[in-house]
Amino acid sequence: MLQSSLIRRPAGAAAAAMARSNGRAANGKSTPVQQMSAKDTSSMVDAAATGRRGTAKMNHNAAATARAATDAAIAAGKRVAQDAATNAALAPGSKTIAFLGFGVMAKAMAVGMQSAPNSPFGKYVLCDNNRKVLEGAASAITAAPATTTRDAEAAIVDADVIVLAVKPQGMTRLLKRLPLKENHLVVSIVAGWSIDRILSTLPERDPAKQPRVVRTMPNTPLQVGKGCTLYATSEACSEADELTVEAMFSSSGIIEPLTEAQLDAATGIAGSGPSYVALFMEALADGAVKQGLPRDLAIKLAAHTVEGAAAMCTEAGGGLHPAILKDRVCSPGGTSIHGVTELENHGVRKAIIAAVAGATKRSKELNKI
Repeated sequence: MLQSSLIRRPAGAAAAAMARSNGRAANGKSTPVQQMSAKDTSSMVDAAATGRRGTAKMNHNAAATARAATDAAIAAGKRVAQDAATNAALAPGSKTIAFLGFGVMAKAMAVGMQSAPNSPFGKYVLCDNNRKVLEGAASAITAAPATTTRDAEAAIVDADVIVLAVKPQGMTRLLKRLPLKENHLVVSIVAGWSIDRILSTLPERDPAKQPRVVRTMPNTPLQVGKGCTLYATSEACSEADELTVEAMFSSSGIIEPLTEAQLDAATGIAGSGPSYVALFMEALADGAVKQGLPRDLAIKLAAHTVEGAAAMCTEAGGGLHPAILKDRVCSPGGTSIHGVTELENHGVRKAIIAAVAGATKRSKELNKI
């Protein structure tokens, strides 16, 4: 008998026996636990499972919130670092800029950059093969120290920004011997040279350390502070690089970022556009001379008419759409609508659209030469 009393029951059997024992009342009647149905038991199991799922969801949400907070903190930290780098990059007088080629456009850029308040460019190095160009080059820079040289490699030793401003046919020879460093930002104003073409012509380097290259397309009104400059950047460029380029051109007109594929069309209108406008003004003056006005006065009237109309389309706060300006000038049965009708009859609109298309096509061709 003693031996049989030591026999161990399975855990499940022991639990069931204890439940039966606890479920009996002193008077021998069944308790509520004994009367519980299978449905009630199932409901309890479901409730327990629901509770576990709720707890798991809460834990998941808490973890997601923690991850989001961590990501936000990391992003904020990166942004602070980027802002600090940008501020350092644009600190007044902090950069040296080297012009490789100092023709008319490069000189206009340099002169315009000096007029910018708090310019980040504190030193200029002017390089050109033409001695006559260099003779008066330094005198164009009055707001910062400027040196001249005919040696491109020497010009970029201490430079932060390098401006490629040579003629297109001189680019290959220049780029192949240009010892770029990691801190160099290369800004090209050379027509017909894409970013990929520049990168592939530069000396071979570690693929992980690609040069930072910006291709720009400024137009000639830059020389009088009314330029249009469009630019595209290589993948290695940073936000600070873009702001540096904008600091170079913003004091000489407007500057807009584009994809490189859009630069050809921009060349068709902004790059070549001044020649179309000049032809229009010349024809406008010729027409006035034919009607009896003196040549000097005719040219003056044509130029100021174009300037005034352009100002109405670009005035601060939102200028007029050209079509609205035209309609406002063309009163019913008046002189202007008769003149516009003659322009339409002679295909002026079609010719201008064709001019932009032709210039765009040629820009694309130059990239392949």
